[in-house]
Amino acid sequence: MFNKKNIAFLLFLFSCCLSYSINDSLINLIDFKGKKNGTGEFHIDLSGGKVTNNVEANWLYFGYDNNALKNNTLKDSAFRVITQTCMYFIDDSPASPSEPDEIDFKGIGWYKLYFKMPLKQINKVYSLTVSLMGASEIYFDGHLLKSFGKIGADGKTLESKKIMEEDVSYYMDDTLVHTIAIRYSFSDYEVLYNKFNHTEVGPYVVFNHSNNEDSDSKYMDVFYSGTSMLAAFFIALFLIHLLIFLFYKEKTFHLYYSLFLLFLALSFFEIYYVRFIDDPRTYLWVAQFDELFFPACCFFLVTLLNRLMNVKRSKHYIFLIIVFVVLILNTIFFWTFGDSLIITIVMYTYFNTLAHSIVGIRRKIPSAKFLGWGILSFTISILVAILLTILMSTVFSGSSLEGLSLYLMIIGLVVAVLSIPISMTAYLAFDFANTNKSLVHQLNEIDGLNKKSIEQEKEKQEILENQNKVLETQVNERTKEIGEQNKILEHQKKEITDSINYAKRIQQALLPELESIKKALPNSFVYYLPKDIVSGDFYFFNEFAGTADHPGRKGKEEPGIFIAAADCTGHGVPGALMSMIVHEKLEAAIKIHNQPGEILHSINKQVKDALKQHQTDASRDGCDIALCKIQGNTLSYAGAYRPLYLFYKNGDFVEIKATKTAIAGLTPYDQQFVQHQFNVSELKAVYMFSDGYADQFGGQKSKKLTTKKFKELLKTVVDSPVKDQNVQLETFFTGWRGNVEQIDDVLVIGITFP
Repeated sequence: MFNKKNIAFLLFLFSCCLSYSINDSLINLIDFKGKKNGTGEFHIDLSGGKVTNNVEANWLYFGYDNNALKNNTLKDSAFRVITQTCMYFIDDSPASPSEPDEIDFKGIGWYKLYFKMPLKQINKVYSLTVSLMGASEIYFDGHLLKSFGKIGADGKTLESKKIMEEDVSYYMDDTLVHTIAIRYSFSDYEVLYNKFNHTEVGPYVVFNHSNNEDSDSKYMDVFYSGTSMLAAFFIALFLIHLLIFLFYKEKTFHLYYSLFLLFLALSFFEIYYVRFIDDPRTYLWVAQFDELFFPACCFFLVTLLNRLMNVKRSKHYIFLIIVFVVLILNTIFFWTFGDSLIITIVMYTYFNTLAHSIVGIRRKIPSAKFLGWGILSFTISILVAILLTILMSTVFSGSSLEGLSLYLMIIGLVVAVLSIPISMTAYLAFDFANTNKSLVHQLNEIDGLNKKSIEQEKEKQEILENQNKVLETQVNERTKEIGEQNKILEHQKKEITDSINYAKRIQQALLPELESIKKALPNSFVYYLPKDIVSGDFYFFNEFAGTADHPGRKGKEEPGIFIAAADCTGHGVPGALMSMIVHEKLEAAIKIHNQPGEILHSINKQVKDALKQHQTDASRDGCDIALCKIQGNTLSYAGAYRPLYLFYKNGDFVEIKATKTAIAGLTPYDQQFVQHQFNVSELKAVYMFSDGYADQFGGQKSKKLTTKKFKELLKTVVDSPVKDQNVQLETFFTGWRGNVEQIDDVLVIGITFP
């Protein structure tokens, strides 16, 4: 049974064991138990020589750089025993004490594993699956197997890489104890920690049976192909529904659904894309923002359901918005509680969707039925996938059903992923079809209504033609009647106009002749512009030589003149009638009284008596008047609502206020009127006027001229000769009024003193 060669080999092994300085517990046993080549998964026992189910390996970690560590010497020292290669580096801050899964990493380090295998499993090719960020050199029994990135002689990282599940093959010869040594460098670890909060360093190593490489690669190719196809599928759906929204913006749920599909597509595209990223910074940046994609899907799914179910923004939805915003901030500022937020959003979305489905089915909302089937399919698919995962790791492990179970699990996951999008797409297609049917039905109804409308329109045309004939006859008859009535109206108008013109001649006969005024007051003018044919404004003039002309007065007095500007209520015929009454009472009053105040007191009584204003239902018409008496070197003035403007030779301007009450109307019967006296030798000019000039609308903005502007106008013309003043006032008034209708009678009397 034992020949010489076997005995010699055993003695050699025994002598080698005597020279070991590494404790036997640190030599790991790797045993691919009970598996034939190419079948199922393998079993790795890294239990330090004891056959148990513990899969942790005793790695030796060296926190410094020494090229001799690659050799299989079994005489290493100054190491730390760790059970996994990918660990957290120790944060030097006092608030971060060292933990069992942390190592003191300073940018360079070595990982070393001593192991042995059963004799029946040697002389075969095996592989390591390596994932890392940084740069590394992998040695097997002192020989370089493969390099990732570049490491300088000083241990600095010259070229950093992100490696994901790269296979490294090695051949197991009959050496008793083998060693895997990994030189690992990552100089940027502190930068990535500060920027991305990334604390993991070291390679992630998995031992593989080499014959399973093709099978694993095939599974991964199928996985990545599936993710890329799902991403393309969801992108296509996203574009379709986005275009539907752009052409029909009233259907906002197409927008929410397209955003849901967009972020779902990005979730799958990121899984496919990250394996092509070899820069650690880019990988960490993409991986960090990848946390937003699936929560964004959930957020827009809930928003879509609220829109379909006509649900207002509840407290729960506001809570979801707040959590999602906090997740975005967590991603931007690289906080550390993103996982809790993601779980919260996903669980809220699932139960909210389930609740929407139940409530919608009870309310018989069409979208709820489709969503309910989608949720049911999602739940069943997830449960099946979980069940198959448990069976693969227990009952089917190592059997021929393991591969079938894997495919069924993948199918279950795909169905779970597609269930909700497909159910929502089916509902939107259903809704679109119903909308089209409704439109077709409406078009048919509109077409029928159009036909009826055309027939009715024809009937209307016939009726209208008949009516037009009747109306044309009636219009001709009516036109003839109107023509005859117009002739009557024109005749009546002519008679009325002739009567008013005759009244004008009567009114003008009562007005003093301008030549008489000019004779007595050479330096005077009267600007008189009635609004209508006859006027409510009138000017009064009376010259007396002494008491002989006024038999009612007592005593003697010097010769003088009375001159007045009066504005009676209204204009046109009513104003003219009122002006004749006031004129007659004024003529009578000056024969009895010789002072302006007394005269106004008298005519107030006479007009009130003439109009019987003591009765309750009598008219309230009256007159505003400014009355002046010029006698020798004295000018006396009294006014009823009409002021007197005085310009002195020294340049002063004074406005003499009138008594604030009118002649007759509501004025008391015994009303007294204030009288003023002035020295004529001190005066330059005086002006009396009605309110028609200052109240006229015009100018660029059709506004009232106002008394203020009228004063300014008089100040500009007072230095001109009297005849020019009249022309200037007329020219300005015509230009100011423009095309605006004259609103009242206009009267301005000016007297200058040499």
